[in-house]
Amino acid sequence: MVDKAQKALEEAEALKKLFAKQEPVLDSSKYTAADVRLLCVCHICGAFLSVYDSDQRLADHFGGKLHLGYMQIHDKLAELQEERSKSRKLDRYDDRRSKERSRDQGNSRDQGRDYDHRSRDCERYSDRGRARN
Repeated sequence: MVDKAQKALEEAEALKKLFAKQEPVLDSSKYTAADVRLLCVCHICGAFLSVYDSDQRLADHFGGKLHLGYMQIHDKLAELQEERSKSRKLDRYDDRRSKERSRDQGNSRDQGRDYDHRSRDCERYSDRGRARN
């Protein structure tokens, strides 16, 4: 069984070497005219532009409604991201200031809580006595 596997492996390696030596045959009938053209993608709107397009056609594309609309979207997006980053920076600054204030006021606030808690306990105790009578 091992001998058969080794024999099959040797045959496979021989076939690989045989195919590696042969040059690939290009069949031009498989390719269409669209495959031959060199296309690039517009970074603004994503449209395919041919490398061989005339200047007039490129000018028409860059002045077109779709391209200009996407430019406006990109500009507005950049503006909103900038505003968002500024507001986040301000929020972080405000959060730091409010945390510092709460630390400073923390001791007095805790004392008031203890007082309120004690007064509630007294009220509960007195309410129990009334309910039993």
